[in-house]
Amino acid sequence: MYRKKLARATGKNMGLAELQDLLGSIHDCDITIEYLKSRPDAMRLLDRERGNRKGLYQKFVRYMKK
Repeated sequence: MYRKKLARATGKNMGLAELQDLLGSIHDCDITIEYLKSRPDAMRLLDRERGNRKGLYQKFVRYMKK
């Protein structure tokens, strides 16, 4: 019920749980990136994780601009 009210009030389709999941994924990427920075042998993984975070953040920005 709250999800429907949120969608109506904001005009956005993503519910609160999905938004929390998205923000949680961005946070997880931040933690992983910080860890990988300390591993010189993990540059490829670091680049991939940064790309993943960028995509998630862009999704969040698009959602908030709706």
